[in-house]
Amino acid sequence: DFLWRGFSMDGTLVLMKDHSVHLMNGDVDEKSFTWQVQSDKDTGIGAYCPFTAVATPVGVIFQGECGIYIYRPGDKPHRISDQVQDTLDGLDYSRRLLFCGGYDPCERAYLCSVTPLGETTNTRTLVYFIDTGYWDIWEFGAEQISPSVFAMFHNSTANIKNYFGSSNGYI
Repeated sequence: DFLWRGFSMDGTLVLMKDHSVHLMNGDVDEKSFTWQVQSDKDTGIGAYCPFTAVATPVGVIFQGECGIYIYRPGDKPHRISDQVQDTLDGLDYSRRLLFCGGYDPCERAYLCSVTPLGETTNTRTLVYFIDTGYWDIWEFGAEQISPSVFAMFHNSTANIKNYFGSSNGYI
């Protein structure tokens, strides 16, 4: 079970593996750490599409093999993607390492760009609005710009904005 990502959240390190989620705490002293399994390998709930894992105000949201999940330390991961499960079932998971996620603070939305079967880039972006639980699908640049990475930056007016880049040089 390969370790892909780590997030600092609520004083704990959240470790995202392909098929499991773990916590690492250093509460006792700086040389002692405790490990807690939050979702073991047998459940298969982990960051199977590792670059979709994103820290949001409501927890880490990530795409696993069977859906998109949310995880907050103290809880177990739970699936939030039932509304878009048909779309997730029609993805090209051989390209899972190219799927990417981001968080848009203005929209308060988790963004997950994926490659549908028959496509060669992330032409579909699933959008989850964290306040309402509503899902939508966005397309960018008349399907000419396909997100391959998301990042938040301060724009010229000092507001934090979510930007994305494509593998063909567009931002």
